[in-house]
Amino acid sequence: MNRMTIPAKRPEWLQTEDHFVPSETATAGHWRAHQQRMPYDPDVDQFVRIANRLALADDVPLLPRLRALANENVTCLPRKR
Repeated sequence: MNRMTIPAKRPEWLQTEDHFVPSETATAGHWRAHQQRMPYDPDVDQFVRIANRLALADDVPLLPRLRALANENVTCLPRKR
């Protein structure tokens, strides 16, 4: 199983189709939309890769989910394919 690091740096706002969303409350879908609209940012790319690796739906708030998974009491097991 690969270990992925959650970036310490992140944009304050994410730009989606027609509005801005605070990154603190943005969903995985907002992060994916921001990645497609903006120039390459390695930190945003890492957040999207983590969301994709966890197979998060577009309506899941990303940062709260990552904080829960980063808790030392949580064990992540590889997905069965």
